Amino acid sequence: MQSSGFSNRIVLAVVGGLVVALIGVAVATHLGAYHFTDALGGAGSGSTTSPSGGQGSVQVTGTIVSIDIFADTFVLKPDGGANVKVAVTSATQYGGGATALGSFDPGQHVAVSGTKRANGTIQATSVTPA
Repeated sequence: MQSSGFSNRIVLAVVGGLVVALIGVAVATHLGAYHFTDALGGAGSGSTTSPSGGQGSVQVTGTIVSIDIFADTFVLKPDGGANVKVAVTSATQYGGGATALGSFDPGQHVAVSGTKRANGTIQATSVTPA
């Protein structure tokens, strides 16, 4: 009988772990942590005003692929280019009634102005619905 009690405890532990994991996913989704993607390419041809491959001022329009409000980043699919990671700070300005990164949703078309970092990430100075 001891093995039956032990098996029941294992099943209970696994079920409990799954419930906790599902609750965590539901809370993260509700808070806006839709998806986090890290290693991404540059902004694509015709999408930036910076020298090719270097750092500098950029202006990009595209569609938000995913948002990570905990890391203050989102992934942007530029019009006609490869995905690029965009980082925001407390100094980032928002337009169109938006007040923070959490005001946006995946699938939304936006215009981003900022500075391209050496790693390809854009440090946004402004994000506005396009």
